[in-house]
Amino acid sequence: MTASRITVVLALCGLLAAGCGGGGGDGDSTVPVNNTAPPAASTPPPDPDPDPDDSGSNTGGTPPAYKNLFTPVSDATWDETAVRKVLHTFAYGGQTSDAQVQAWAGMAPEFAIAQMLTFDEHNTRLSAPVIGDTDGLASRGGTLRELAAFWASNDPANGVVPERRESYAISNFSGTLSLVWQRAALSRGLNPFRHKIGFWETNYHMAVNRRAVPNNAMLRYYDDIMAAHEAGLPYQQVMAVAAKSAAAALQYGHRTNRYRNGECDCNEDFAREYHQLYFGILGASDPDEHENVTIKETAKAFTDMVVYFDQQTGFTDAVDFGNFYHPDGPLQILGESITGSTAAERIDQMVEVSIAHPESLANLPVMIISDLADDNLDVTRRVAIRRAWNSMSNKNLLDFLRGYAISTIFHDASRIKHLNSIDRHLLLSNLTALNNREQYLNIYYPRHAVEDVQVFFPTHDVFGTQKGMEAASSDLVFRTNHGEVTGSAWRYRSPYGENYGVAWEKDWAAAAPRAANGTFNVKQVAEWLWQRYLADGLKNFRYLERAHVYALLGSNYDLAYLLDPDNPERSITSVDVLSEPAILDLVADLSSRTLLLDSVNSDERYAANRRIGMAINFIVGTPYIFAQEGR
Repeated sequence: MTASRITVVLALCGLLAAGCGGGGGDGDSTVPVNNTAPPAASTPPPDPDPDPDDSGSNTGGTPPAYKNLFTPVSDATWDETAVRKVLHTFAYGGQTSDAQVQAWAGMAPEFAIAQMLTFDEHNTRLSAPVIGDTDGLASRGGTLRELAAFWASNDPANGVVPERRESYAISNFSGTLSLVWQRAALSRGLNPFRHKIGFWETNYHMAVNRRAVPNNAMLRYYDDIMAAHEAGLPYQQVMAVAAKSAAAALQYGHRTNRYRNGECDCNEDFAREYHQLYFGILGASDPDEHENVTIKETAKAFTDMVVYFDQQTGFTDAVDFGNFYHPDGPLQILGESITGSTAAERIDQMVEVSIAHPESLANLPVMIISDLADDNLDVTRRVAIRRAWNSMSNKNLLDFLRGYAISTIFHDASRIKHLNSIDRHLLLSNLTALNNREQYLNIYYPRHAVEDVQVFFPTHDVFGTQKGMEAASSDLVFRTNHGEVTGSAWRYRSPYGENYGVAWEKDWAAAAPRAANGTFNVKQVAEWLWQRYLADGLKNFRYLERAHVYALLGSNYDLAYLLDPDNPERSITSVDVLSEPAILDLVADLSSRTLLLDSVNSDERYAANRRIGMAINFIVGTPYIFAQEGR
């Protein structure tokens, strides 16, 4: 497939334009010459965990409380597309099987979501090891520190190639923490949802920056926050863990704050951002009181929080809370008296006041949903989000997100979430790599750094890294993505290769759907690929898109070349596809062809797998890859 072919298709599309290349806006996803509806989902397999509890029963048990935080979708709306939208938004696409997706779609949504979204170190339904994964990650410690130690080791099960292991040996002065996190988010046997939220907490909501925070402190910051989530702590107590961390003290500099002789020798940076970034409290009702009383008193609360430095090992990863340079008596913060003999005791009280503050109740839940799932919140959805949050006597993030993920407002047609570069690259890597071996060999290594985005080095410092809207509107990001699937088309197309001296072969037959006769039909595989990568229920897989994908899967050439090899630069429109008999006949023929993915003939097998990769290049080169929509 030539670069010009994709360019022609992209030129027909506005970003997120409904009906890109489509057939008239009626939502029909079938080509007239092959006018059968997409095959209905097969009957899902039985629930693999039929225990009647809130971890995933089909029928038993009392509906969990989070079901009624929002208005839940109907069982009819909760289908395979709904499940895939949750996975794309909250788990980088997940690392699960089609059978598991169908099983979740066949369950009541409140029970399915309990299996899909957990804060455990492992979730083997969401991130399922496959035959050939021999690293045993599903039974190893799943914190970043434990994973870093394993991937840096000479353990025979370690799949990281020996020459790369040193990069995972984390100390204050060595190792690359972003590699550890990225491998954790992409490895089967772990839990991509846990790491999606961990990344958001430490790179967006409560962001700290590796330019100011050494590896060990950053590593502990991440692991402690996620341990608090895993323990089910109320959200304010999770934020207390962050506020008491060495990472925050190093980032904002309050590790040197001292209160002595009635004076606060301290900066107010963290005092201000604790309220604004952690809780969304800006003091709007009384700016003077907020700035001159609450902020100054909060700065006094963050005193005598010492992070020690050693010339040999660098900064420690923990805070020593003293009382010698800490004030006695109550501090007036947010209109409440906050007592305590150390900063730790004050923080534990402050978070309880902060979480219940009117501005926090109004702003924090909207911040959470806006950051994670919806860039297009209207008044109605904001009201529903606030009502759900305020109704929780125990502000638990997992319950909140579970309830939201099965709600009518998440699955509303007007919801749009633009993918930042890290979201997009990890999604593509997760969905293209079929096992951990391919990840260890870095065959589909995420390349977000070339789009000027790095994990733990947030673009906007404490205000977080690249936003999805920034990525969607960036010429650099768009050109880079386009180059990845045209000039670097080998990225997804290559059916075999050698990385780090290790030979590999792609085996899409292990994942692609088979027709009733056991073969791989072009039309069925095309729909499966589109749904796998875009999760739009084939809404945007219209006449022109189908024609192009069928051509790549069925022939190894693009559509224009097949129609006229002497004029391969010809521009083809949806009108052409719908009206020209030659194109109609060709598309019908292509859609009925068979992909020889499991042929014993290696040349045939390589060709079929190469065609899959070419189709992927086309699909992820469309504007639809830059955003996730509701229904």
